[in-house]
Amino acid sequence: MKKNLLVLAAALLVSWVGLHAQSIVLTEEQEANWQIEVKAPKVSERLPLGEYITQVVTPPTLLHTISLPFEANVKHLNVAQYQEVKKADVLAEVSGTEWIAIQQLAIAEAIEYKHHSHLTERKNMLCKEEIIPQKECVAANAELEADKIRVMASKALLKSYGASDDMIQTLFTSLKLSPTLEVKSSVGGRVVVLGATPGKSTSPSDALFVIQSEGNLWLESDIEAKSQSA
Repeated sequence: MKKNLLVLAAALLVSWVGLHAQSIVLTEEQEANWQIEVKAPKVSERLPLGEYITQVVTPPTLLHTISLPFEANVKHLNVAQYQEVKKADVLAEVSGTEWIAIQQLAIAEAIEYKHHSHLTERKNMLCKEEIIPQKECVAANAELEADKIRVMASKALLKSYGASDDMIQTLFTSLKLSPTLEVKSSVGGRVVVLGATPGKSTSPSDALFVIQSEGNLWLESDIEAKSQSA
């Protein structure tokens, strides 16, 4: 019975210490009095003899994930798993309702900007000849500046969806929708993960492609290290 009480008391003491634990910072004098020594691990270029299980691991910096910020349907797939690709290669063509919607919004903003641009130009000419009051020109120029900001925001949104500069320029020039979007590789390397399938719908959380670029790989192994005191 006495032994059980001691075990219970020790358990309660450990729990109390865990709940009230605080970080302790020692001075150099206290470390010297307590004979505390700190040693950094040394890098060794030699391995002990024996058999070890190792694993080749790709560093995270060499893995590049390609995904889309909207729900899309894969129309065409141009690559296979473990295929070598170059930067800017077209990996797939996709489409989606959100992709069409942001293009419609961009076209509407472009039309509005062009309309206000011509209207502001005429008003500025009339204000210069003092035919209409200056306050109308001030209001027109402010509205045109707001339209310009909305157009820039639409271009940035298209860019974030994966549209290229040429595609954006064509959209704002011709005012025509593009039914599909080309998904291009951001780096050169090898396709190690292929999440895209023709006819498959993807969500924004899905990784369509994971590309491994060239670089040094890691060799990981569990090797027991022992420190021998002098």
